[in-house]
Amino acid sequence: MVESAVIFKTLYSFITFGVSNQENEISVLDPPDHLFRIRSVCVVLETCGQYFDKGSSKKKLDCFLVYFQRYYWYKKHCPIWNENRPFPIDVENLMQDTLEAVRPKLKMITSFEEACKACEDLENEFKPKIAAILPIIDTEEGGVSETDDGGLTTIQESDETSDASQQDKRKLLEEDESENSQNSQSQNDLTGSQTRQVGRYMMPFIPQVGRPWSSG
Repeated sequence: MVESAVIFKTLYSFITFGVSNQENEISVLDPPDHLFRIRSVCVVLETCGQYFDKGSSKKKLDCFLVYFQRYYWYKKHCPIWNENRPFPIDVENLMQDTLEAVRPKLKMITSFEEACKACEDLENEFKPKIAAILPIIDTEEGGVSETDDGGLTTIQESDETSDASQQDKRKLLEEDESENSQNSQSQNDLTGSQTRQVGRYMMPFIPQVGRPWSSG
């Protein structure tokens, strides 16, 4: 069994990690003609998307499908696709079949501009809800909204705390140096012991000075 949080994290990673939604920026991790991520998302959705049909999981999937369609249309909107090199029809059919399987009544987005607008509307819908939960959040005007309890502030350390922290660091460094010194000494002792053992073992085979080699 896999938790839904892991699945959604994986799905969002497919459409966000190393991805650039700007037409003039090409990501080396996600070139325009690479459609593997779309196929991967469709495989995951066809496998377990049908189970996200109620509660918070249903809402999470609905939100993800908006961003997924934006990523799909961003790929399809790339200028590399033209009459001589059309967008793969199998990917179009896979996308349509997947969305119909997980959300049969979903109205599909028909352009990249419409997908961007849908994502913007979705973010504007959730911003006030998030602002009511988080102490600080960027508002639409670019300012900062804080709760009545006040925002998060930098933790100030007292002199005593700072001194204690420095002493702890020095103590850890001294312990590390002592441990390294003991390890080095142990290795030297072990090497010397091994050398003496090898010497005792090889002694009968080493000819004595002035003693000729015997042939028999």
